[in-house]
Amino acid sequence: MGTGESLAFELVECTLPLRSLTYRYTLVTDGGATRIEQRMEYQLKYGPIGALMDALLVRRKWDAGIKGFFAGLQRYVETGERAARRA
Repeated sequence: MGTGESLAFELVECTLPLRSLTYRYTLVTDGGATRIEQRMEYQLKYGPIGALMDALLVRRKWDAGIKGFFAGLQRYVETGERAARRA
């Protein structure tokens, strides 16, 4: 993938309480470096209860997971050191 290109996936069926999920990574030139941008759009099942679950729990958990993913990616790119695998 070169700069300005994107990789996206769409989840169409799973056991999570998701009605839909689309996730996109885009490589962007930033001075002499390349920056990765990500965008995730999702909708939970269960109407108003799903919206409440999102506000109270889901959004925070996913945000923490995404930040952890990018911190690990940055560590790997800068040092070659891989993150420890979770059990």
